[in-house]
Amino acid sequence: MWVLQLAVVLQSLWIYTAYGYGGLDSADDLFKFVSRPDLMSPKFNITYHHREQVAPGYWFVTPFKFIGHGLDDVKWVPCQMGPMIYDNDGELVWSGACQFNQRIMYDLFPIEFGGQTVLKAIVMRSEFPVSDCGAGVFINQHYEMVHNFFIDRENSHVNIHEFNYIAHRNTTLVTTRRPRQWSGHALGLMEDLVWIDSNGFRAYDMTSGNITFQWHAEYHVSLEESTLAPAYSIGPNFVKERVPFTNFTHGYLWDPWHINSVDENSDGNYLVSFRHLDTIMLIAGDDGRVLWRLGGKHSDYILEDGLKFSRQHHARYVSHSRERDVISFLDNASGEQKLDYQPPSNGYSRGLIVELLRPPGEPQRARILQEYKRPDRRLADKRGALQRLPNGNVLMSWTDAGYLSEHTKDDQVLMEARFLNETRLGTYRVYKSTNWVGLPKLPPDVKALGYGVGTNSMTAIYVSWNGATEHRIWKFFSGDKLLGQANRNGFETVFVTDIYAGVVRAEAFDVNGQFLGKSKDTPTEYPNGWVPMPADPLQTEPLRLPSNPEAIIPPPVDMVPSHIDPQNPIKDVKIPGSPNSPVNAVGPTEHTADTPVPVEEDSKTPNIPKPPENPAESLELTASDTPGSTDDAKITNPTKPKEPVKPKEPVKPTEVVAETPIKTGNNKSSTIAVTSDTDTLYLVLLGVPIAIGYYVILRLLYRQLRNLIASHWGHTKEYHQLSPAVVESYW
Repeated sequence: MWVLQLAVVLQSLWIYTAYGYGGLDSADDLFKFVSRPDLMSPKFNITYHHREQVAPGYWFVTPFKFIGHGLDDVKWVPCQMGPMIYDNDGELVWSGACQFNQRIMYDLFPIEFGGQTVLKAIVMRSEFPVSDCGAGVFINQHYEMVHNFFIDRENSHVNIHEFNYIAHRNTTLVTTRRPRQWSGHALGLMEDLVWIDSNGFRAYDMTSGNITFQWHAEYHVSLEESTLAPAYSIGPNFVKERVPFTNFTHGYLWDPWHINSVDENSDGNYLVSFRHLDTIMLIAGDDGRVLWRLGGKHSDYILEDGLKFSRQHHARYVSHSRERDVISFLDNASGEQKLDYQPPSNGYSRGLIVELLRPPGEPQRARILQEYKRPDRRLADKRGALQRLPNGNVLMSWTDAGYLSEHTKDDQVLMEARFLNETRLGTYRVYKSTNWVGLPKLPPDVKALGYGVGTNSMTAIYVSWNGATEHRIWKFFSGDKLLGQANRNGFETVFVTDIYAGVVRAEAFDVNGQFLGKSKDTPTEYPNGWVPMPADPLQTEPLRLPSNPEAIIPPPVDMVPSHIDPQNPIKDVKIPGSPNSPVNAVGPTEHTADTPVPVEEDSKTPNIPKPPENPAESLELTASDTPGSTDDAKITNPTKPKEPVKPKEPVKPTEVVAETPIKTGNNKSSTIAVTSDTDTLYLVLLGVPIAIGYYVILRLLYRQLRNLIASHWGHTKEYHQLSPAVVESYW
């Protein structure tokens, strides 16, 4: 018995690793789920330095590779890019990758809107790389889109860099971009006309949907301020080279301003970050004039204490008054390495809290109040964010490989996390919040896999509920019978029962035992190499088998259940290898001769023929012998058929070893004649999964040891620099 149980466990591990996604060589850096094989999500490698000080909350992540990541490429299937929520341990809570067709999404974060908590995000609307025209979406707690706005293809394109909701004004700030022709001679170029990428931003009233403010950099900021030389662009070989900006259809635009964030203060003025000016500006909310510049070629502030920064992102107000502002931002300190001609302004990227002083009659000064160093001391050459958390901690998003870190107010690193595969996917911004309760309307997803030979059988149940946050306990049923329960364990919970269940259902309960939802009744499936048991262990009656060994025909290789005579099948019952008899099979609807199929009776009153004359013993069947049947009436002493088929002479076993008692699911014993042929069959049945299982166990142990070592030493090692796979011209 223990050999069978070990084999089931080993094959269960194999199924869990390989079921539905291409075998053991599939990407190990992605979460894979038996109950949701359509979803994958990147795993995080997390290092906790002081876990007790880490702020509570969910991570809001939007993994993607690059602008034109090629959805038709097989490596992005199943869904693995798009909006996702993780818990503080890096376990997936919700994936909207399939729901949003793996489109690039930015700025996923919960807000209060219209009296309810919603997720706000900006999503690429058109098929890229034709356009990055974006749309803002609000997603409610049931993961339904409740707001969708500002699709504008004629004038200014809503850009994907910013989607900032200003609650006290009920407005949303977004960045815009539009291609424009410019005099090449004015830029010192030989071409008469060149294309530039003109940037700006808009404010939308969320009640009416109207634009309340619109601003374009080309009317207020000179091209001379740009620190991105117009004589260079990115060529087809992804290297810096001289390319004329004369053919917009090929995507060759000079991007002199590159706005990547917008915020609003209490006076109604706008804090704007210009990446390719290395400048943060304050724009007047009445006439659009520039009120001041911080950094860049024409800074209005004296930068003190090594404040020099460049290629910055995510500028936000911390506080505002007439004579003093405090702002936060990510100092990337570098553009895209090997693509940006400008050398780094600092040896590593950092988060900054900066004080801006404007004392009357004195020069304006800016100084660093707090610095948050990138823990691995590398450069984040694009994207990123700094988020101040309610408990005083700071969450830094460094973007490459999904790298993020949490710091105390005085820059003690509490936690680091990055995608397990550092080259597969990245992010734009990662946020953290406790303000989210997910209540999906779709039911939980369940898959049940049955294992067993004879009366020794068990059922492995896999259950998940994409997006649900409140359930803590799963209870498992077969019909009205409770199979057991298990605590929720990550996105997908696995429950194994030592009894056979033809149909299963999972029900979710919160921490107080309140019912939250249930799955559909789902038939159990059988992996190749296993057969459903011939009797239902939920019944109290044990299986009775003939005491005369010669009356038993050893089961052939196709695993015909031992209580069915292949030469005298019961009418309307499907026997493996008998293609002409009807069946309502549990599990997959297509079977081959090598695939065992559960024996099932017709749902109507069966026409049952008599067995051959002088049977050694009448065989007792119940309707519950077959999965999905609800008829409990027993079928005993079948009558003799009118025209019995003359059976072939049965093959006699060459040797009877013993009559071996076997425990059933209800701990009662039955007796079966064990022959050398049945010994061989059991060895065949058990040998393959055992061999596979040992291999899987060794492989998993090796990987666990490798990951343990990597996790322990990961925060001290030198990480390899990412080489961009494609040009990302508009970051």
